[in-house]
Amino acid sequence: MKRKTIFTKLGESQILWIIVSVVLSFMIWVLVSVNETEDYQQTFDNVPVVFSGEDALREAQGLVVTEQTRSTVSVTVMGPRREVAKIKKTDIQAVIDLSTITRPGTNTNYYYSVEFNPDVDKSNITVASRTPRTLSFTVDRYSFKYVEVVGMFNGSVAEGFKADVSDMRFEPSTIRVSGPEAEIAKVDKALVVIERNAIDSTINVDMGYSLVDSGGDQLQLNSVTTDVDAVNVTLPVTVVKTVPLSLDVLHGAGTTDGNVRMEFEPKEIQISGDADVVKLINKISLGSLDLTEFNQLHENTYPIVLPNDIVNESGISEAKVSVRLVGLAVNRLSVTDIQPINVPEGFVAEVSTQSIDVTIRAPEGQIDEIKAKDLYAVLDLRDYTNNEGMFTAQASIRIDGYPDAGVINPLGYSALVVIKPDPNAKT
Repeated sequence: MKRKTIFTKLGESQILWIIVSVVLSFMIWVLVSVNETEDYQQTFDNVPVVFSGEDALREAQGLVVTEQTRSTVSVTVMGPRREVAKIKKTDIQAVIDLSTITRPGTNTNYYYSVEFNPDVDKSNITVASRTPRTLSFTVDRYSFKYVEVVGMFNGSVAEGFKADVSDMRFEPSTIRVSGPEAEIAKVDKALVVIERNAIDSTINVDMGYSLVDSGGDQLQLNSVTTDVDAVNVTLPVTVVKTVPLSLDVLHGAGTTDGNVRMEFEPKEIQISGDADVVKLINKISLGSLDLTEFNQLHENTYPIVLPNDIVNESGISEAKVSVRLVGLAVNRLSVTDIQPINVPEGFVAEVSTQSIDVTIRAPEGQIDEIKAKDLYAVLDLRDYTNNEGMFTAQASIRIDGYPDAGVINPLGYSALVVIKPDPNAKT
């Protein structure tokens, strides 16, 4: 049997290996603890620069920050490794305190502070260095004004439609711009640009806008703010249509549609409006004409009046109209047969007028056939109840046997009549 050496015995001892493990663990713990507690530095680049007290600066001093030399800095932090390792770049800010600023101008070599989020344990953390150590920025006087919103249309309109760019509407119609006085002075208007092709209906949309100067050039103003980000834009698009002019006629004194010849100058006009309204308009009536009011020819100028919300695109406000009657002739006759009717009860009527000269109109082949004996006048006295004395009563002229003939200006004739008590009436 082979004898065990002392080293063999030591290698097989469990107690010994337990002791060795404990010693090694302790040494590792000591090493790690030393490393975690010794000072450690870490540099954070692109730390954002922020301003403290901007609202107070604007309200109390009427000033705003307009320019700054840098928007980020580099910060080196020192402390125990375990504490520094917890810090992220988003936990750090370079803060410029504006509470001491009282006048406009450029502030150079201005000291800033490095601040950490509240979650960072700052008891063992120090700022070892910062680059750069100071910053520069400019403040200007704060100003504001309201500018008008205007629009521009870049595109095309479908055939038969019209875009009313001059009637473009905005909500709101003005925008409040605020910021540095020098930049606000450059702003003239807020411009909305609509870019569409072949549009055939009204556009209503929320859109962004650009601030422009008096020459219409877009401005790049980083320090200017506005009260709204978008405006509601309405661009009316209407349908355009060509329609003829017309004149409504009231027939009489022998006229029919075949006798009437009308000429218009202009013959037609262009109108525009809502599609649902315009599609129902097939003509524009200038009014009405009673054909018994003239003999053979009527010439007059009529105003062109359109329905509400319809636009006269031709821009012509009146039309000349000529109405000529063909195939008809006129003659002057004296009516001697004058008959009072509807004489009030208990009265008699005596006609003082001996004859009434009237103008008649009839087809050319009939006019010479009609004689004075074919005409008679009727005086309707139904409205003269309990009246006594001499009156002028309207005379209605009738023509017997010629239904295609009529009287010119039928309401323009009258006769003198005396109404008096009937001596034969029973009392």
